[in-house]
Amino acid sequence: MSPPRPEDFLPLKPATFLVLVVLAAQELHGYGIKKEVAKRSAATGASATLFDVLGLAESHQSHVAPGH
Repeated sequence: MSPPRPEDFLPLKPATFLVLVVLAAQELHGYGIKKEVAKRSAATGASATLFDVLGLAESHQSHVAPGH
């Protein structure tokens, strides 16, 4: 089975996009991601738990190169 292509993840859900935006700006972990996403999502109305968003990353973790 070939690894998923970036296009396979599009369109991104708003909460997933917000997590990526937050992580692009600075390195954060757990609670820091949650706080920053909550701050930014108040204006957009996006709602999802951090676990929902990270579930996508966990389900495709085997396709991510080590250290990325």
